[in-house]
Amino acid sequence: MTRRIAIGLALWTSAAVFFGGWLETRMLTHALVQLPSLAIAGFLLAPRGRGGADRFAPSALLVALFAAAIWMLPRMLDAALENPVVGVLKCVTIPLLVGLPLGWSWPRLSGVTRAFVWSNAVSMLVTLGWLYKAAPVRVCNYYLVAEQDQVGAAYLVLAVVIGVGWLPRLFLRAAPIPATAPESSPHGLQPVPTRG
Repeated sequence: MTRRIAIGLALWTSAAVFFGGWLETRMLTHALVQLPSLAIAGFLLAPRGRGGADRFAPSALLVALFAAAIWMLPRMLDAALENPVVGVLKCVTIPLLVGLPLGWSWPRLSGVTRAFVWSNAVSMLVTLGWLYKAAPVRVCNYYLVAEQDQVGAAYLVLAVVIGVGWLPRLFLRAAPIPATAPESSPHGLQPVPTRG
């Protein structure tokens, strides 16, 4: 067992079993600690391979994004607390359907696709943050409005942090310039050496 897999298993059992009940007592730790920890655990368990393009990588990415979108809904937080079966499904499907396919597909995705993932994550965080902040009533029956407001603010801050950390990589990445370039004529023709 590699160190990465051992860390993934330890994180999975910690977030799901040992500290699961405590993390679920507050909305902030439930949404921003337990759920990401389960996804990161699956990401660490994914086989990396050699990377490179793979035709199945986009499909795996779509599975991860769809599953993540489902578990980010406020209704799913309530369902995981009121129904033990849904709670078990949360601890199983997030690592296996979010983290694992994302971890497997990430080295095999192009730069454009990775940019799409980051932009999608930022937009989802902004949308949820606005929803939690602007909703006049509780969107989760098991948590107070004050906790809901905290989570909304945390989502917006996280979206800003991701945007600030990711956007410069797109605009500051310069193309490599060759060390020497042959001289050419204005029409792209190379000069012909003359014999002296």
